[in-house]
Amino acid sequence: MMKMFAVGELLSLTDNLRIADHDILNGYFEFERVKKMPDGDFSWVGVAQGLVVAVISAPLEDLLPT
Repeated sequence: MMKMFAVGELLSLTDNLRIADHDILNGYFEFERVKKMPDGDFSWVGVAQGLVVAVISAPLEDLLPT
């Protein structure tokens, strides 16, 4: 999915920490701080405005207002 966004020239927020391997030859489109959303780390969300961010479904619940 993220590769399709890149081909469509949409900019993505990545940290390039996870390099390409035998499963994903072109590298991963990940941003590690996404994994810290359940711990309350949302300070990066403003930086992500207008960018594509890869997020698995589980942490999306943390974005909902309580």
